[in-house]
Amino acid sequence: MSAILKDNKIFIHIPRTGGSYLLSIMDSLKLLQYTFKEPHLTPDFFMCREPTIKFGFVRHPWSWLHSYFDLKLMIGIHEKIELDRAIILSNYNFDKWIQIIYRDMTPVVGNYMHMFTVGLDFIGKYENLYNDFKSVVNVPDLDRIWFHKAQRTLIGSTESYELVMRCDSQFVEKYYGNQIR
Repeated sequence: MSAILKDNKIFIHIPRTGGSYLLSIMDSLKLLQYTFKEPHLTPDFFMCREPTIKFGFVRHPWSWLHSYFDLKLMIGIHEKIELDRAIILSNYNFDKWIQIIYRDMTPVVGNYMHMFTVGLDFIGKYENLYNDFKSVVNVPDLDRIWFHKAQRTLIGSTESYELVMRCDSQFVEKYYGNQIR
């Protein structure tokens, strides 16, 4: 869910990038003016609003793919979603799923994130969630309620990782440069 903050900033919730956690933090701090029930709105939905800061967060493709795959294994597959159908075709195997979704060598995560990031004034990174969120929202008592999540080890073969990095290289370069490879 996206939200309008009391200072009129607009938070665009990009799936699997820590948005639900950030919304709970903003709610705890009483920063929210309005939360949209629609699950994931893109910035163009807010084009008619007066000028304001629109912000959201991206996630490294490898980490995002793991998060998406794990979520689908927990909550179930929606057969109308292409990425979900590929999970079924892969026989629920992460490496096979990567091979299927990147078979055309298209930037799967980059293309997906692009529709949410066009028009944003600030794009933070999931891997730097605390500092990036603090810089855009500027809340002095954020430390009081912030829970630092431990990073987990990601599975998958080197071949799958290299395929993702090759196909989504422009996205990685744009948002991460040489920081994460």
